[in-house]
Amino acid sequence: MTPAVQARLVHGALNSLGVKRAVVVGFSFGGAVALAYALAYPEDTAALVVLNGPSHVWPTPTSKLYDIAAVPLLGPLLTHTVVTPAGHLLLDRASRAVFAPEPVPPGFARAALPLAIRPGSYAANANDVRNLKPFLAEQSKRHGELKMPVEIVAGTMDRSVSPEIHARALRREVAGAALAEIPGAGHPVLYAHPDAALAAIARAVARAGDT
Repeated sequence: MTPAVQARLVHGALNSLGVKRAVVVGFSFGGAVALAYALAYPEDTAALVVLNGPSHVWPTPTSKLYDIAAVPLLGPLLTHTVVTPAGHLLLDRASRAVFAPEPVPPGFARAALPLAIRPGSYAANANDVRNLKPFLAEQSKRHGELKMPVEIVAGTMDRSVSPEIHARALRREVAGAALAEIPGAGHPVLYAHPDAALAAIARAVARAGDT
């Protein structure tokens, strides 16, 4: 289940709804899916918005916890016995870490975070993360093919998706791409800086024209 497969599913859903020339927006892992969508269906992509999305291979290894989730017997045992209770204990700490150095916005408490630590959800997320780096190694070679308006938003202090490795490199590789950096912002910019995310979408819509 790579970003390319997920992009194909999204494209099928939009087709079933009669949506053509969409402005495609992706945050975090969804940024890789949005890039895959635009590369696979350029005629159906009016514009692209990437919010702190991974676009290139990064040097550090992925967490061993994601690898363990794929180990026969041990992986299912871990996800069905340890992940959910441990995840509940660590949710607040993890939230503070991902927003750092900024505080966690009050509205984030309404997010359905516990859904992410259900056994099936955790296993699916682990699979996504394990597949992402080799997928991006190939997809990143094609960024120059993107001809639609591209708006990129990056928090300068994002510790999950490095702005230098991803956002700035993507801007250099896509002709006409615009990059808006949010000083001091962490990873979840759509929660901490919704106005900046909405402004990027508005710019993309304006650049795309009729959608």
